[in-house]
Amino acid sequence: MRIRSIRSLAGWIFVLPALASAAGDTPDEVLEGFLREWTGLRAEFHQAVRDRQGRLLEEQRGGMALQRPGRFRWETREPFRQLIVADGDRLWLYDPGLRQAILRDARRAVRQTPAAILIGETAPREHFRIREVGRQPGADGQERRILELIPRGTSEGIEAVRLVLAGRIGDPAGSGIGGAWSGSRLEWLELVDALGQVTHIEFTAMQKDPVLPDDYFRFLPPEGIDVIDETGS
Repeated sequence: MRIRSIRSLAGWIFVLPALASAAGDTPDEVLEGFLREWTGLRAEFHQAVRDRQGRLLEEQRGGMALQRPGRFRWETREPFRQLIVADGDRLWLYDPGLRQAILRDARRAVRQTPAAILIGETAPREHFRIREVGRQPGADGQERRILELIPRGTSEGIEAVRLVLAGRIGDPAGSGIGGAWSGSRLEWLELVDALGQVTHIEFTAMQKDPVLPDDYFRFLPPEGIDVIDETGS
């Protein structure tokens, strides 16, 4: 079966990230400051999964979008089509090649995962210890900050999440507070699981608060496919 677990999503997806425009400059404040800047994101992604020895296991390309609270869409286009979409209550995993759709409870599926941070289901500090593990200056005048999130408890087999955020130091708003981050861009994130596998996701063409169709986070199973209901309802 080709449908991967929800942690691929933010893989997932599914975690996407953060950068701060607020005065704070600690890792927690950098992350939380970015999350305050938007309610929705849209981007293209390239995902590569490697084993503990660095061998490439799989590669995927596609697009993602999320909107707080609780909605996201993760659509793989290559090497085969696959869709994960959540409307806040229900989460669907759809594989058109297998003609199969799986229905799960969205809150239970993403609880205590990095995805929950991005779609507003939890506060970052509640379930993760956040620290900065590196800084890198860029030729574009922006500085890259590498953050690592370690789950405080069980988190769907995730051992660590690393992400890099690009921004600049300054005071563009004229607040008189020097040294604060401004601007924000998530460049990539990595998920390290209990087996030592690393899922590396690079994001491009990222947009904040894009205009999306009303039905973008809804899914209606096509006729003639197998539907597996795992909600227990």
